[in-house]
Amino acid sequence: VVSRYRCLVLEPETGRTVAELAGPEPRLPWGYIATDGGRVFGSKQRAMLAPTRESVYRYYTLNRPGALEPGYKGSSNPSVSVNLFAFDEHDLSRLIWDYTGGAILNPTITIGNGGVFFIESRNPQAVNDKTGLPSIRTFFAEDAFLVKLDAASGKELWRTPFHSEASHTVYTLLAAGTLVTVEIHHATGRPHYDVRGFDPLSGKQCWFTSIVKNDKGLLVNETNHNQLLQHPAVVEGKLYFNHYPATEDCIINVADGSVREFSWRTEGYGGPRRCTPFSASATNLFYRGAACSTLDTRTGRARSITYVTRPSCWISILPAGGLVMMPEGQSAQCHCGYPLRTTIVMAPRPTER
Repeated sequence: VVSRYRCLVLEPETGRTVAELAGPEPRLPWGYIATDGGRVFGSKQRAMLAPTRESVYRYYTLNRPGALEPGYKGSSNPSVSVNLFAFDEHDLSRLIWDYTGGAILNPTITIGNGGVFFIESRNPQAVNDKTGLPSIRTFFAEDAFLVKLDAASGKELWRTPFHSEASHTVYTLLAAGTLVTVEIHHATGRPHYDVRGFDPLSGKQCWFTSIVKNDKGLLVNETNHNQLLQHPAVVEGKLYFNHYPATEDCIINVADGSVREFSWRTEGYGGPRRCTPFSASATNLFYRGAACSTLDTRTGRARSITYVTRPSCWISILPAGGLVMMPEGQSAQCHCGYPLRTTIVMAPRPTER
């Protein structure tokens, strides 16, 4: 569990603290945290990025035009890390490796297939930005690369130049043996999602496609923050993109980049107001509609799960183990209704006979 400058290792059954990790650069707060393959991976970022309630509120209300609705007509400032490292999960006193190079774009750090993938900028303006929030246009202005490290040793396996028109954010993810990047920008008042597939073994680009929210009801306000930060959900080699406010979602096949629309129908209060990215189980997509809602990918049926409260602005619905969990989420800039900030866990209701 990471909180600012501390990383605590907790015993799940009791909550007892087993260990505390400092990591390299102990004077810097933690950024990324994950475990995989017997290793604990982490990163450190600039001190000004350590979140507090006041700093989050101030960032979204005072430093952006448009008060509670950030003005995203220009360029966003995503968070970056100054390093990446790995501990031995079985001997937490042993730091296995520590990588430093350029500014590492936090939303692109991805682990899998024996590697650690990320997009890095060696542009001095991005690397030396004291806030840890360089403009994304500055980040990609020069010397940006898609990089793969060996997860076991931290050795660089490949590096390929990465040019991007992104003005808002970039994500990477692994799906069905393909490394996927999602770059978001807007042109002529429409959000564009540029999606690329790479071979994770060589770094070679395999396909490219671009999704444009067009005049078929898919056009959204260009200052709408969630429509310019959409993260796709991955289900069995398919990427699902939220096309709010339309009743067609976009599906990309990660094997070849082919695109098709997926139609759905609303029952009751289950949509179409879908202002958050999807989370997913094997058969359902979960999202914030008027409340907590779900979409069955097999039938196209959308409906609400509960009207009592609603999730946060970001991905805060966790379907796992037969349960639907909604931890309290950070919605500092959200001014919607249903302001019950509490953790809720829902279990299936027994079928009536």
